[in-house]
Amino acid sequence: MRRKKPRPRRVLEKRRRIAIRRIKKLTRLVFSTYKEAIANGDRELVEIAREYGVLLRRIAHIHKVKVPEVVEMFTCPKCKNVVFPGANAEVVGRKIKCLICGNERDHRLNAV
Repeated sequence: MRRKKPRPRRVLEKRRRIAIRRIKKLTRLVFSTYKEAIANGDRELVEIAREYGVLLRRIAHIHKVKVPEVVEMFTCPKCKNVVFPGANAEVVGRKIKCLICGNERDHRLNAV
């Protein structure tokens, strides 16, 4: 069995830069789509925004890039979906309850 040649460092760095750019774009898309879904009451847009979040996490995992802190803050620790109050989460006091898996956690919402 042949051994794979390691990729040159410059190729990996270029791919990583592209991944970071895509993650930033997907972050904007996730939150703008959630806001639009809340304004219109459209469940289909919520599903599209959830898929953007899944894609964002997958790209970050493959290219070993950190997920932005804003996205990490709104991620359910149990089901790993991006939760947004009013779309797929509800706020009960200081807790955010994920409507996908039912997980609750303490959260401060004044960051965004």
